[in-house]
Amino acid sequence: MLFGLRASRTGLALCSCVLLLVSGSALGSVESELAFHRGVIAFGEDETDEADRQFQIVLQEDPEDTVSLHYLGLIAQKRDDDAAALGYFDRALAIDPEDTNVMLDRGIALMDLGRMAEARVVFDRLTALEPDDARAHLFAGIVAYRVADYDAARPLLDKAAELDPSLRAQSRYFGGLADALRGNIAGAQAAFEEVASQSPATALGQSARDLRRQIEPRAAKQARRWEFSVTTGFEYDSNPTILADFVSPNDDGRWIFLTRASYDIVDRDDAFVSIGMTTYLSTHFDQDEVDLQSYTGWVGGGYDLGFAWFGLRYDYSFTFIDLDDPFRHQHRITPTFTFIEGEWGATNVFYRYYNENFLRTPTGLSAALNRDGHRHVAGVRQLFFPNAPISFLTVSAHYERNDKDGTEWSYDGWELSAGAGIDFSHDIDLVVGYRFWYRYYDNKSLLSGPPAFSKRRRDKRHIVTVELGKDIGSHWRVAVSGAFNWNGSNVRFYDYDRQVGGLYVTYAF
Repeated sequence: MLFGLRASRTGLALCSCVLLLVSGSALGSVESELAFHRGVIAFGEDETDEADRQFQIVLQEDPEDTVSLHYLGLIAQKRDDDAAALGYFDRALAIDPEDTNVMLDRGIALMDLGRMAEARVVFDRLTALEPDDARAHLFAGIVAYRVADYDAARPLLDKAAELDPSLRAQSRYFGGLADALRGNIAGAQAAFEEVASQSPATALGQSARDLRRQIEPRAAKQARRWEFSVTTGFEYDSNPTILADFVSPNDDGRWIFLTRASYDIVDRDDAFVSIGMTTYLSTHFDQDEVDLQSYTGWVGGGYDLGFAWFGLRYDYSFTFIDLDDPFRHQHRITPTFTFIEGEWGATNVFYRYYNENFLRTPTGLSAALNRDGHRHVAGVRQLFFPNAPISFLTVSAHYERNDKDGTEWSYDGWELSAGAGIDFSHDIDLVVGYRFWYRYYDNKSLLSGPPAFSKRRRDKRHIVTVELGKDIGSHWRVAVSGAFNWNGSNVRFYDYDRQVGGLYVTYAF
């Protein structure tokens, strides 16, 4: 999973607690001074309860001892109580607003609480006050990355590595993440390769090695502008003609052949334009009357608006049944806005417009069953990138309006869906999904049985999908998948189940 790593101070091997000695603090009674030193020793030995008790003794005599307040904040951070840590740091800064060590740890606490905008203000001030503080630049770069300001993140991270070479691994790691999200895959690959070689035994190095492996195919693609893949496979279909149970549908098997090709006309960090072509062929073992050919060409692009990516794509497809029986023309236009939420997720707002022309109409019922017309789909999809092994989580919802020339097919509807991806060892991955949609039709159904047009059709469908795949080298992939459909309708003709399973082999150039 490319963007799901959560940074931590332990993982970064940083300690903002420099030697907080007695300068200006714990100079009260002998008992208070002894308690302070006992607290420092206990903190160094990771005895947080004892350290907490000793520093509280100091504060009882001197509530404005900023060093003890700082230590208590660090103890709270060790206990994963960032809210309490922030309280101690705020108390210390109210007494000494220019204490940059406390300021740094306050910024880290704000990051851990998810208050990135506030943390950014803190680190911006720190880098201004301490232009040679490598830690301040490192965390300023990390928080810029987390608020998706990737252009600002890179120079801050590079400056941190320049000021303190011991921070180079951390700086290069987050710089690689920023590069990946900016579309600079080659730069990200180089950064992760450096971190993996510099720190092979650390958690940071292991994560960099995993990320480098995951983006290798993307880096290879970025080195050239074109991409081509071929997939062949066998599928079993329990109901290829999509008929209701009472019709006694026959199951069948088929071979499928799928090709995909694309070419990047423009490929910049802030914009891209691509064209592509997809072909699909199926050959059934028994029911050859439902053999399909489909050819789809498309052109699409995107532009970085700063606050979001705007995308626009046009698809045209033409489908045949069997070898020479024209079935459908379809035009589709899809504008999108994608908002990147740092390392943890992205929101995609989309609209799709379909114009469809079906060239085959049922004899005798052509007027009622004419499916020519327009379709409108508008929705939102939220992506999450958790920690490994979960590569992504997604939830989405959309509204759909279908305006058809025939009375049987016009409807309004909505759909909810969710999915997840899991990465296992040995380059094996699992993708699962669930969809539920509901459609309510405008007219009474011609196929509802006598008397004609007696019911207004209502459909509910549950769809479960699963795919288990394995990458073999840089080019080959094998996968097994299943799609399980349960379509419930108050019109019996449309009340059916359909289960499809397949085994596929893909070669990608």
